[in-house]
Amino acid sequence: MDDTIDYYSNVCIRLIMENNIYEILNDNIYYLKNLKERYCVDNEIYEIDARILEQKLGILQNEYYYCLNENISNEDIFLDENDEWIGEKYCCFTTPEYSTWIYKKGGKFHLMVTPMFRYFDEENNRELYLNFINEYKNILCSEILSEQLEKTCDIIEKIYQQAVTSQ
Repeated sequence: MDDTIDYYSNVCIRLIMENNIYEILNDNIYYLKNLKERYCVDNEIYEIDARILEQKLGILQNEYYYCLNENISNEDIFLDENDEWIGEKYCCFTTPEYSTWIYKKGGKFHLMVTPMFRYFDEENNRELYLNFINEYKNILCSEILSEQLEKTCDIIEKIYQQAVTSQ
């Protein structure tokens, strides 16, 4: 990291589990600040929609993007009034390889990390996509305490304030 930071300095978040490292975020401090505002101000809107099976969030996201890229419809993908998939609002951030989700179910917060199909832009990717879906496994699904979410928001705010005052 540079000696001086500002709100455009990059932050990398890695999930380390067993012998695997997953880079789940690589973006700037300002992006983190916006995430903090989104989740910590009005978290009541993140109660998961009853039409979505929480364990299928990642699969449904990949299916939604696949259908968009291939210009096909899928009746398992519920769309909102803007013709966007209803599960998208639970996706906290996405990299080319992973999606990270925060949502509430039964009043409790959950954190989930899921794999992303990387070859949406490739032509004739149907076989690659089917292999991906057949081998699909969620990476992490864990309940998190609201205190943990609040502490994370506090840390993000401190990082942001340090970046702003460094300018």
